[in-house]
Amino acid sequence: MTEDAPLRRRRPEERDRSAPWIAVIIAALAVAFVLFLLLNGRDDEQDTASPSPAPTATETLTETVTEEPTEPTSEPSTRAEEPTTTDATQATTGPSATPTETDTAAATSAPEPTFAAVDPAAFHDEGLGAYFFTALGEQLRCGLFTEGDTRLSGCQATVVVPSLPECDSPESNAPIVTLGETGPAFPECTAQGIFVVEETPELAVGQSLTVDTITCSRDEEGISCYNEETGYGFRASLEEFTAVP
Repeated sequence: MTEDAPLRRRRPEERDRSAPWIAVIIAALAVAFVLFLLLNGRDDEQDTASPSPAPTATETLTETVTEEPTEPTSEPSTRAEEPTTTDATQATTGPSATPTETDTAAATSAPEPTFAAVDPAAFHDEGLGAYFFTALGEQLRCGLFTEGDTRLSGCQATVVVPSLPECDSPESNAPIVTLGETGPAFPECTAQGIFVVEETPELAVGQSLTVDTITCSRDEEGISCYNEETGYGFRASLEEFTAVP
Protein backbone atom coordinates (compact mmCIF):
# COMPACT_ATOMS: atom_id res chain seq x y z
CA MET A 1 0.00 0.00 0.00
CA THR A 2 1.50 3.29 -1.08
CA GLU A 3 1.17 6.62 0.64
CA ASP A 4 -1.14 9.24 -0.77
CA ALA A 5 0.59 11.88 -2.74
CA PRO A 6 0.66 15.19 -0.95
CA LEU A 7 -1.81 17.83 -2.15
CA ARG A 8 -0.46 19.94 -4.86
CA ARG A 9 -0.39 23.60 -4.24
CA ARG A 10 -1.40 25.98 -6.97
CA ARG A 11 1.03 28.37 -8.10
CA PRO A 12 0.30 32.06 -7.92
CA GLU A 13 0.27 32.31 -11.70
CA GLU A 14 -2.45 29.66 -11.91
CA ARG A 15 -4.66 31.56 -9.50
CA ASP A 16 -4.24 34.67 -11.51
CA ARG A 17 -5.41 32.90 -14.69
CA SER A 18 -8.76 31.61 -13.14
CA ALA A 19 -9.86 34.89 -11.57
CA PRO A 20 -11.13 36.56 -14.78
CA TRP A 21 -13.45 33.66 -15.64
CA ILE A 22 -15.08 33.82 -12.27
CA ALA A 23 -15.77 37.49 -12.78
CA VAL A 24 -17.24 36.83 -16.22
CA ILE A 25 -19.58 34.18 -14.85
CA ILE A 26 -20.75 36.45 -12.05
CA ALA A 27 -21.35 39.29 -14.49
CA ALA A 28 -23.30 37.02 -16.83
CA LEU A 29 -25.48 35.85 -13.98
CA ALA A 30 -26.11 39.44 -12.95
CA VAL A 31 -27.06 40.42 -16.48
CA ALA A 32 -29.36 37.43 -16.80
CA PHE A 33 -31.06 38.33 -13.51
CA VAL A 34 -31.55 41.94 -14.61
CA LEU A 35 -33.00 40.82 -17.95
CA PHE A 36 -35.34 38.47 -16.12
CA LEU A 37 -36.60 41.29 -13.94
CA LEU A 38 -37.09 43.59 -16.93
CA LEU A 39 -38.94 41.03 -18.98
CA ASN A 40 -41.16 40.05 -16.07
CA GLY A 41 -42.12 43.69 -15.40
CA ARG A 42 -42.92 44.29 -19.06
CA ASP A 43 -45.25 41.31 -19.13
CA ASP A 44 -47.10 42.67 -16.09
CA GLU A 45 -47.52 46.06 -17.80
CA GLN A 46 -48.85 44.43 -20.95
CA ASP A 47 -51.36 42.41 -18.94
CA THR A 48 -52.55 45.59 -17.20
CA ALA A 49 -52.75 47.81 -20.29
CA SER A 50 -54.15 45.33 -22.79
CA PRO A 51 -58.03 45.40 -23.07
CA SER A 52 -60.07 42.39 -22.19
CA PRO A 53 -60.92 40.22 -25.16
CA ALA A 54 -64.18 41.03 -26.94
CA PRO A 55 -67.04 38.69 -26.11
CA THR A 56 -67.76 36.02 -28.61
CA ALA A 57 -71.06 35.76 -30.48
CA THR A 58 -72.18 32.99 -28.16
CA GLU A 59 -71.48 35.11 -25.09
CA THR A 60 -73.33 38.11 -26.61
CA LEU A 61 -76.38 35.98 -27.48
CA THR A 62 -76.41 34.50 -24.00
CA GLU A 63 -76.31 37.94 -22.38
CA THR A 64 -79.11 39.18 -24.67
CA VAL A 65 -81.38 36.24 -23.87
CA THR A 66 -80.75 36.21 -20.16
CA GLU A 67 -81.02 39.97 -19.70
CA GLU A 68 -84.21 40.84 -17.84
CA PRO A 69 -86.54 43.13 -19.82
CA THR A 70 -87.03 46.56 -18.44
CA GLU A 71 -90.54 47.85 -17.82
CA PRO A 72 -91.80 50.23 -20.49
CA THR A 73 -91.92 53.82 -19.42
CA SER A 74 -95.19 54.42 -21.26
CA GLU A 75 -97.97 52.46 -22.88
CA PRO A 76 -97.47 51.68 -26.58
CA SER A 77 -99.02 54.32 -28.75
CA THR A 78 -100.61 51.66 -30.96
CA ARG A 79 -102.62 50.13 -28.14
CA ALA A 80 -106.31 50.93 -28.46
CA GLU A 81 -107.48 53.23 -25.75
CA GLU A 82 -110.01 51.80 -23.41
CA PRO A 83 -113.38 53.52 -23.79
CA THR A 84 -114.48 55.82 -21.04
CA THR A 85 -117.70 55.23 -19.15
CA THR A 86 -119.53 57.70 -21.38
CA ASP A 87 -118.09 56.19 -24.59
CA ALA A 88 -118.88 52.64 -23.43
CA THR A 89 -122.37 53.68 -22.59
CA GLN A 90 -122.87 55.37 -25.99
CA ALA A 91 -121.33 52.38 -27.80
CA THR A 92 -123.54 49.81 -26.16
CA THR A 93 -126.66 51.85 -25.87
CA GLY A 94 -126.81 53.62 -29.26
CA PRO A 95 -129.61 56.18 -29.31
CA SER A 96 -131.24 54.75 -26.19
CA ALA A 97 -130.38 51.15 -25.15
CA THR A 98 -131.86 51.51 -21.68
CA PRO A 99 -135.63 52.06 -21.89
CA THR A 100 -136.86 55.21 -20.23
CA GLU A 101 -140.00 55.43 -18.14
CA THR A 102 -141.82 56.90 -21.13
CA ASP A 103 -140.69 54.04 -23.37
CA THR A 104 -141.71 51.48 -20.77
CA ALA A 105 -145.11 53.07 -20.30
CA ALA A 106 -145.64 53.24 -24.05
CA ALA A 107 -144.67 49.59 -24.44
CA THR A 108 -146.89 48.33 -21.63
CA SER A 109 -149.91 50.59 -22.09
CA ALA A 110 -152.75 49.38 -24.26
CA PRO A 111 -153.05 51.05 -27.65
CA GLU A 112 -155.67 53.74 -28.04
CA PRO A 113 -158.92 52.20 -29.34
CA THR A 114 -160.23 53.33 -32.67
CA PHE A 115 -163.90 54.01 -33.31
CA ALA A 116 -165.95 54.06 -36.45
CA ALA A 117 -168.04 57.21 -36.87
CA VAL A 118 -171.75 56.69 -37.47
CA ASP A 119 -174.22 58.86 -39.36
CA PRO A 120 -175.82 61.23 -36.83
CA ALA A 121 -179.06 61.27 -38.85
CA ALA A 122 -179.76 57.67 -37.81
CA PHE A 123 -179.97 58.79 -34.16
CA HIS A 124 -181.80 62.10 -34.69
CA ASP A 125 -185.25 62.74 -33.21
CA GLU A 126 -186.79 65.58 -35.20
CA GLY A 127 -189.62 66.16 -32.75
CA LEU A 128 -187.31 66.77 -29.80
CA GLY A 129 -184.45 68.22 -31.82
CA ALA A 130 -181.95 65.86 -30.16
CA TYR A 131 -179.94 62.68 -30.75
CA PHE A 132 -180.57 59.54 -28.68
CA PHE A 133 -178.93 56.11 -28.36
CA THR A 134 -178.75 53.19 -25.95
CA ALA A 135 -176.00 50.83 -24.79
CA LEU A 136 -175.55 47.64 -22.78
CA GLY A 137 -178.97 46.24 -23.58
CA GLU A 138 -180.77 49.56 -22.98
CA GLN A 139 -179.42 49.72 -19.42
CA LEU A 140 -177.76 52.98 -20.45
CA ARG A 141 -179.81 55.64 -22.24
CA CYS A 142 -178.01 58.68 -23.56
CA GLY A 143 -178.83 61.82 -25.52
CA LEU A 144 -177.33 64.98 -27.01
CA PHE A 145 -179.43 68.16 -27.06
CA THR A 146 -177.65 70.49 -29.43
CA GLU A 147 -180.57 72.41 -30.97
CA GLY A 148 -182.55 75.28 -29.48
CA ASP A 149 -181.75 77.07 -26.28
CA THR A 150 -180.96 73.96 -24.24
CA ARG A 151 -177.60 72.35 -24.98
CA LEU A 152 -177.12 69.29 -22.85
CA SER A 153 -175.63 65.81 -23.19
CA GLY A 154 -175.58 62.90 -20.79
CA CYS A 155 -176.60 59.36 -19.86
CA GLN A 156 -178.85 57.80 -17.26
CA ALA A 157 -179.05 54.19 -16.05
CA THR A 158 -181.99 51.87 -15.61
CA VAL A 159 -180.07 50.03 -12.86
CA VAL A 160 -178.31 51.03 -9.66
CA VAL A 161 -174.70 52.18 -10.21
CA PRO A 162 -172.14 51.51 -7.42
CA SER A 163 -170.56 54.97 -7.72
CA LEU A 164 -173.95 56.57 -6.95
CA PRO A 165 -175.37 54.41 -4.13
CA GLU A 166 -177.80 57.13 -3.16
CA CYS A 167 -179.55 56.73 -6.53
CA ASP A 168 -181.19 53.52 -5.38
CA SER A 169 -184.35 53.45 -7.53
CA PRO A 170 -184.14 53.52 -11.36
CA GLU A 171 -187.87 54.26 -11.57
CA SER A 172 -187.91 57.27 -9.25
CA ASN A 173 -184.31 57.96 -8.27
CA ALA A 174 -182.13 56.94 -11.20
CA PRO A 175 -178.40 57.62 -11.67
CA ILE A 176 -177.64 60.28 -14.26
CA VAL A 177 -174.64 62.31 -15.45
CA THR A 178 -175.05 65.50 -17.51
CA LEU A 179 -172.65 67.78 -19.35
CA GLY A 180 -173.70 71.38 -20.08
CA GLU A 181 -172.35 73.97 -22.49
CA THR A 182 -169.72 75.04 -19.97
CA GLY A 183 -168.12 73.51 -16.93
CA PRO A 184 -167.54 69.88 -15.94
CA ALA A 185 -170.05 67.04 -15.97
CA PHE A 186 -172.27 66.48 -12.97
CA PRO A 187 -173.28 63.00 -11.64
CA GLU A 188 -176.52 62.98 -9.67
CA CYS A 189 -179.90 61.28 -9.23
CA THR A 190 -183.01 62.03 -11.26
CA ALA A 191 -186.71 61.16 -11.13
CA GLN A 192 -187.25 62.06 -14.81
CA GLY A 193 -186.54 60.13 -17.96
CA ILE A 194 -184.56 62.94 -19.60
CA PHE A 195 -182.83 60.66 -22.13
CA VAL A 196 -185.54 58.04 -22.36
CA VAL A 197 -187.42 57.89 -25.66
CA GLU A 198 -189.11 55.10 -27.61
CA GLU A 199 -187.44 53.26 -30.45
CA THR A 200 -183.92 54.43 -29.65
CA PRO A 201 -181.13 52.84 -31.73
CA GLU A 202 -178.13 51.28 -30.06
CA LEU A 203 -174.61 52.61 -30.39
CA ALA A 204 -172.58 49.45 -30.94
CA VAL A 205 -169.15 48.66 -29.51
CA GLY A 206 -166.44 50.41 -31.53
CA GLN A 207 -168.76 53.13 -32.84
CA SER A 208 -168.74 56.86 -32.11
CA LEU A 209 -171.37 59.57 -32.59
CA THR A 210 -170.29 63.18 -33.13
CA VAL A 211 -172.70 66.13 -33.04
CA ASP A 212 -171.21 69.61 -33.18
CA THR A 213 -168.27 69.58 -30.71
CA ILE A 214 -169.42 66.57 -28.68
CA THR A 215 -168.31 63.00 -29.42
CA CYS A 216 -169.62 59.91 -27.62
CA SER A 217 -167.75 56.61 -28.05
CA ARG A 218 -168.84 53.11 -27.12
CA ASP A 219 -166.55 50.41 -25.69
CA GLU A 220 -167.17 47.10 -23.97
CA GLU A 221 -167.85 48.64 -20.54
CA GLY A 222 -169.90 51.71 -21.40
CA ILE A 223 -169.96 55.21 -22.91
CA SER A 224 -167.42 58.04 -22.89
CA CYS A 225 -168.45 61.53 -24.06
CA TYR A 226 -166.15 64.50 -24.57
CA ASN A 227 -166.72 68.13 -25.52
CA GLU A 228 -163.80 69.19 -27.68
CA GLU A 229 -164.60 72.87 -27.18
CA THR A 230 -164.62 72.93 -23.37
CA GLY A 231 -162.32 69.96 -22.67
CA TYR A 232 -164.82 68.37 -20.29
CA GLY A 233 -166.52 65.01 -20.52
CA PHE A 234 -167.95 62.08 -18.58
CA ARG A 235 -167.84 58.32 -18.24
CA ALA A 236 -171.04 56.23 -17.92
CA SER A 237 -171.04 52.50 -17.22
CA LEU A 238 -172.80 50.00 -14.99
CA GLU A 239 -170.03 50.54 -12.43
CA GLU A 240 -169.65 54.31 -12.36
CA PHE A 241 -170.99 57.65 -13.47
CA THR A 242 -168.10 60.13 -13.24
CA ALA A 243 -166.94 63.46 -14.65
CA VAL A 244 -163.83 63.55 -16.88
CA PRO A 245 -161.58 65.13 -15.97
